[in-house]
Amino acid sequence: MPEAKQGPRGLEISPQVGRFIEVLDIAQKIEQAQLDVSVKEVEIAKLRLDQADLVSPINGMVTDDGGNRPGLNVSPASNAFLVMDMDSMRLEIEVPVESWGEFGGNGGLTAGNEGGSGLVT
Repeated sequence: MPEAKQGPRGLEISPQVGRFIEVLDIAQKIEQAQLDVSVKEVEIAKLRLDQADLVSPINGMVTDDGGNRPGLNVSPASNAFLVMDMDSMRLEIEVPVESWGEFGGNGGLTAGNEGGSGLVT
């Protein structure tokens, strides 16, 4: 039969109780290691989020930043910026026919004639 060990405060501990205490100590170390891993996973996720790019789902130009500045937290649901869709933008200006040469010719512009002035779109 194995010998009893000396426990805290000088009390004798049977071999079975001593083994049980060792197992509890190992279980506590495993739980602490699992907690440490979880904390590191959260830190990594936060770092990835901090380094993430905010990307617009449309091709466009930011026309209003909503007061956002670098370092502020935004989320995809926050509508942080107003983006003008450049693919569907249309610009209409009136240019006198005699000034068309200043635009380098037609250059892909379409023109109409309303009231004696050229309508360029």
